[in-house]
Amino acid sequence: MICSLSGALRGLRHSLSPLVQSLRRPAHTSAYHWLSGNGSGYGGQSRWQYTPDGTVFHSPGSRPSSQAVSDTHFDFSPYQCVGFDLDNTLCQYRVRPLMEMAYSQCLVPHLIERFEFPGDVFLDMDDGSELCARGIVLDAPRGNLLKLRHDGAVLRATHGSRPLTREEVIDAYGTHSAPSAARDLALSVTDPPCGRLRTFRDFFDAPAVLAAASLVDAVDAGRLPGADYATVCAAAQSGLRHMYDREKFAQDQDGFFSRLRADTTAIAHPCSPAVLELLRQLRRDGKLLFLVTSSHVDYARHMAELALGADWFQFFDVVVTYACKPRFFTGRAPFLSVDSYDREGAVVPAEALRPGRVYSQGSWADLYSFLQRETATEHPMCVYIGDNLAYDVHPTRVYTRSHALAVCEELEAEHGVRCASGQPTSLRHSTVWGSMLREGEHDTLWGAVVRRARACVPRLDYLASRPD
Repeated sequence: MICSLSGALRGLRHSLSPLVQSLRRPAHTSAYHWLSGNGSGYGGQSRWQYTPDGTVFHSPGSRPSSQAVSDTHFDFSPYQCVGFDLDNTLCQYRVRPLMEMAYSQCLVPHLIERFEFPGDVFLDMDDGSELCARGIVLDAPRGNLLKLRHDGAVLRATHGSRPLTREEVIDAYGTHSAPSAARDLALSVTDPPCGRLRTFRDFFDAPAVLAAASLVDAVDAGRLPGADYATVCAAAQSGLRHMYDREKFAQDQDGFFSRLRADTTAIAHPCSPAVLELLRQLRRDGKLLFLVTSSHVDYARHMAELALGADWFQFFDVVVTYACKPRFFTGRAPFLSVDSYDREGAVVPAEALRPGRVYSQGSWADLYSFLQRETATEHPMCVYIGDNLAYDVHPTRVYTRSHALAVCEELEAEHGVRCASGQPTSLRHSTVWGSMLREGEHDTLWGAVVRRARACVPRLDYLASRPD
């Protein structure tokens, strides 16, 4: 089985070699700059820097404690255009309640009904929450969950919910970049249809980590006669597709979207006044602001109204919904018009894009031509801010001329830092997986991605209070 898996992925590795080489290039020396302190106890330094051991943040001559910090300085002045993702960037979710609802009220009931799995094989979120993390790779034929180093070597792994010892990891995967195809897959623009490897890239995906682990445990315990690891892992993945089908929001069917609509504030925060003022200041400074989200237009509108208010559109010159990132950054899908009923309409050629409009799908190439026209600049400087390291940060860095700014909420949970504005994270630091960005002396796969961003912040609030 494993030999056939390696053969099936050999072609994927070859086709993605330019992408892989981008992660092997020397990192910027300014990597992981993300915090600053202008308050007492921080020495007025302009930036904090991620330390080599990945355990603390520091700046020259000072070392932060877990007290509140604010006034992070990111210099927007070089940029004519500033882009934002929506979910988990402008719209901050209450991550723990989000995952609890998605897992306990939606995913697990669907798997029980659709596949007739016994309900008692699924771990409770309270018992298994530390398994739920983004950036984890599923090796379905083995029933293993993997945390990868920047070169594809396995740093940590579990079989189902059971953490593997270092000896078991080496026995299965070796000490070097044996499963580098998994690394390639994690950063690819599409998931191959075989589904043998799967990356859980964001907080919406993370509940399926716990579902897959529970089902692997059930196979080992003999609770699912005739089932194998690949079959039950595929079931968990199909549950995600069912739960987040974009048509379900408009249909208001019983499930994830109906529960979200019933009490949106239970799982998401409005933007703080400081973030709203940051957007206004960027517009006063003459920046062209754009929103690019992979959410369908009706869901995007609902969450944008919660995050930014009923007049949310005033903050942006153009809005792109259902962008299908990361292919948005690499492909040439046409833009589609969106009517007042949030329905997709006719194809809109790149030269016909206009400010003050909402569009669906499209591509970065055509959006960039719009930005060129609107700024009357051949090469306008752009920065795109997003939380999905595989879908936002990496493709912006690799496939466009733009800069990326990463939002990584895990940093608050891992290091206990706090910002003076906004709501602190509801995430808990995982003792199963450890830091998302570092493992001892090594960058993780996602740490290597963040090194190529211009900055990394836990939330937009860390950018919102800008020094004079």
